[in-house]
Amino acid sequence: MERQDRNTLAVARLAGFLGDTSLAMVRLLCRTRVSGADEARAARAAQAWASRTLHRCGVQVAITGTPPMRPCVLAANHRSYLDIALLLSQVPCVFLAKKELASWPILGPAARCANTLFVDRSDQVSRLSARAALGRALARGRTVAVFPEGTTSGGPGLLPFRPGLFVTAAGQGAPVVPVAVWYDRPEMAWTGEDEFVSHFLSVFSRAETVAHVAFGPELGDGDAVALRNRTWSWIEAQLAAVDQP
Repeated sequence: MERQDRNTLAVARLAGFLGDTSLAMVRLLCRTRVSGADEARAARAAQAWASRTLHRCGVQVAITGTPPMRPCVLAANHRSYLDIALLLSQVPCVFLAKKELASWPILGPAARCANTLFVDRSDQVSRLSARAALGRALARGRTVAVFPEGTTSGGPGLLPFRPGLFVTAAGQGAPVVPVAVWYDRPEMAWTGEDEFVSHFLSVFSRAETVAHVAFGPELGDGDAVALRNRTWSWIEAQLAAVDQP
């Protein structure tokens, strides 16, 4: 594919992604205004958006393991903004995300429509509030997805996990399902050093991208530290087999 054609493809994908995200958000807001808030409806709308986004961007998803069928905490490593769509396309869930996402144009309002829980990890009150909200979501029978590294990382391997979600999961007896995410190209990782638009146009100028999602076993433990360590070790082992230093 010629360079000009690749650039045209990337721009078309970005415009389609932003347009489809805006349209999905407006539709959900209108339905909520007419018939009230409905978490299940929001989850279905978010899952449909995720599948469309991946298809539009030429992303082929390779799944290992079995996505969970009952409410749980999904604990995944974090490589890219695309991770959210990857997990949503496989499991209807709500996300615990850093507060910066809430201020992003289009994506912030869309995340709020999908019942995303936001946390300021530098603020203890915010962390405690987010943990309480996570616990309430689990009590309502929702699956919650969390990136316990707290930020994106280009690898290889993964960063230490923050403890909060594991304290909540252990306290409520909620199973934790570890999830390893990686891509066929290291440049897919977005660590926040690049602007979103420039990074998107760069990586999605390629006709196809392969994203890998490996679901682990349900882990349960009343000891939050042990639960965190078991989750970290499972994901680290998956990444060690595929990451290139």
